[in-house]
Amino acid sequence: MSEPETQQSDTSPPESAPDGQRPRAPRRHGLLHHVGQFCLGCAAMVLVLSVALVAVLAAGVTAPGWLREQAAGRIGAALPEHRLSFEALSVGLDGSMAPRVSLSGVTLEDASGTRLADLAALDVSLSRRALLGGEVALSRIRLDGGRLILRRRADGALSAAFESGEPRAPRAAQEIPFPEQIAALFERPVLASLRQVEAANLSLRYEDARSGRAWTADGGQAMLERQGEEITLRGNVTVLGAREYASALEVNYTGDLDGSEARFGIRFEDVPAGELAGQSPALAWLGALQAPISGALRAAVGADGQLGPLNATLQIGAGALRPNEATQPIPFHAARSYFTYDPDRQQIDFSEISVESDWGTARAEGRARLLGMESGWPSALEAQVRIGEIAANPAGLYPEPVVFEGAAADLRLALDPFRLDVGDFRLRDRGEVLRVSGVARGRADGWSVDVAGRMTTIAPERLLELWPATLKPKTRTWIDENVRSIGLHDIQFGLRAVPEAPPEVFLGFDFSDLTTVYVAGVPPIEAASGRASIRDNRFVIHADKGHVTAAQGGRVDVSGTDFIIPDLRIRRGPAEA
Repeated sequence: MSEPETQQSDTSPPESAPDGQRPRAPRRHGLLHHVGQFCLGCAAMVLVLSVALVAVLAAGVTAPGWLREQAAGRIGAALPEHRLSFEALSVGLDGSMAPRVSLSGVTLEDASGTRLADLAALDVSLSRRALLGGEVALSRIRLDGGRLILRRRADGALSAAFESGEPRAPRAAQEIPFPEQIAALFERPVLASLRQVEAANLSLRYEDARSGRAWTADGGQAMLERQGEEITLRGNVTVLGAREYASALEVNYTGDLDGSEARFGIRFEDVPAGELAGQSPALAWLGALQAPISGALRAAVGADGQLGPLNATLQIGAGALRPNEATQPIPFHAARSYFTYDPDRQQIDFSEISVESDWGTARAEGRARLLGMESGWPSALEAQVRIGEIAANPAGLYPEPVVFEGAAADLRLALDPFRLDVGDFRLRDRGEVLRVSGVARGRADGWSVDVAGRMTTIAPERLLELWPATLKPKTRTWIDENVRSIGLHDIQFGLRAVPEAPPEVFLGFDFSDLTTVYVAGVPPIEAASGRASIRDNRFVIHADKGHVTAAQGGRVDVSGTDFIIPDLRIRRGPAEA
């Protein structure tokens, strides 16, 4: 039996390599290497084609006729009670690479054929997450053009709606408060994924049922965004009116979808005081001003659309107090006010009211209670104010403003017709207090003023400082030149002015320790006391006691004497004793 054949491996050395080089390893994966290179090339080609496709879609591709017809059919099925028509349709990708459909020349009509809205363009972006689930939902909407109507009911609730330019009666849906409208918008399944609505070139009309006025503006911008259950709305518009300046408005609104909590804010520039006064009971007191106002309002909004506590910042430009065209304007350079209005208490808390004018400057704080709110709008305000240092120069009567330490006042302002009642105005001056009461009316024929005041005592030199040089100048000069000493007590004054009539002025006071020259070249009256008054240009002094020391000796008792100048307007006129 022969021996089995023994298998031997090839142990012969490999082919020798050239000198100075290492031998190469055998190529065991050549096929995989070529396949990998091919796949890499295909991936690069796909990437290039994808980039090119995205670039084309991002620019937008106009849809052919058959696609436009299918889109119109789908839209009609989704809006059974409305009809949406458009001139052109294109598809593409938006900035976040979501599918986008763009319509131009868009018109929305109701079932009866009434046009509800006209848009230059409408862009909608689709939710990628919804598309992966086989559903169509909008994630972003952009409107270009359109007419937005904001309506405020007599009770203050706001509603909004898009409309065409065709006039017609408001629909019932437009009377739904704004928070409910927002919540209803996102309840629709197709809008459940909506995160942003942007509007440009809006035509805005604001209709105020309470005042019966309306305002129109063009070129408005608005942005509505949703983050979870929170909604944020921002918008701005410029209003042109029959005046030399434009008014700019910026609005912001933040609230929850359930309407339980919301915040509202508005910033404005150069809004006429009369137009601003009609927008809130807390602003009604601005109605008598003729001036542009800039500032901001912030408030909470209830589920019923009603505003809660209101915080206001007002910067009032140069203007005038003028409740009607017949009243002479009372000009001012500037004013400002910061306050909070609590609608539950119907009270305004002023942290500052300040005024700068040719009549002077003053800064005050206080509170005001709104009266007559049964109708939802005040007929009057009752206020208590505290005023800091006052620099006064009414009607330019003084060469320099007169400074007072401060004041406090109880006021009542009736709005229509304008009437300001001063119950008790307490002016502090050099340790003394001047108390004034009175009323100013803006009548149909002009201003009517009736003022009365009293003061316990005043130094004679201070009286002359406060006595304007142009008011009864002859009387003032006579007192300055002839009264050498006097003590003044129980001072009273009054002023009554009505249109088309000269003002009536009264001044009365008790005096003591009087030394005065009563006739030139005659010894003066000394140690006199009594009562003096000026009324209707008639000056009367009654002496309870006093005497004149004769040149040749001895005294003449003047007790019970009356000294009368019948008409102060006559220079060196007659006098009676």
